[in-house]
Amino acid sequence: MVKIFSPSEAEYIAQATTLAEQRTSAEIVTVVIPKSDRYISEMMFYGFILGSVIAFVLWEIKGLTNFPVIFLIQLLCMLILPLMPGIYKVFLYFLPKKLLFHRASHLGAEELLAIMQKVPPQTPVVLLFISLAEHYIHLFTNPVVKNGIEDKHWDELINRFTVKLKVQTLTQTCSESIAEIADILEPVFPDDAGKNWYVETTAK
Repeated sequence: MVKIFSPSEAEYIAQATTLAEQRTSAEIVTVVIPKSDRYISEMMFYGFILGSVIAFVLWEIKGLTNFPVIFLIQLLCMLILPLMPGIYKVFLYFLPKKLLFHRASHLGAEELLAIMQKVPPQTPVVLLFISLAEHYIHLFTNPVVKNGIEDKHWDELINRFTVKLKVQTLTQTCSESIAEIADILEPVFPDDAGKNWYVETTAK
């Protein structure tokens, strides 16, 4: 399992969340993951292409003329490529951004749904979801928040997040963004001294 945050960094974000939630009745959750999908089928396709190139080169230099062996090279490349982290990351850059963002947004929506199932129905929920491999950052809100706050506020926050991330650490950027989330939530969903229903997750 990939460690994204050190224990001290995770604690720093948890403290920022605790302070933010003291100002609002909403649940603020941060989820940071290394990647949103393993892209097995896409990696196998790239493996087929790589194996075909290798087999073609060997065929051209007369180093290999046995068809079953050529097929075996293609098969091995298809099976091995998805399992090699270093090569996997290289080929990931060739996948369309639209596909990467689609997989990340799908997983983020699943995370939000899982959180909503653990809190009362009328609880406002905001999820700061970050998938590192896809360079994907999004704020997911449940219907309670959507009905009270326009999406443009979250879009502006995400734009500030991406700018800050260029000059400071992910930990610091997340902590500052959590405080900004509370700034947006507080006027509409002020603190009601209620229970904290969800234990925050900062990394998976």
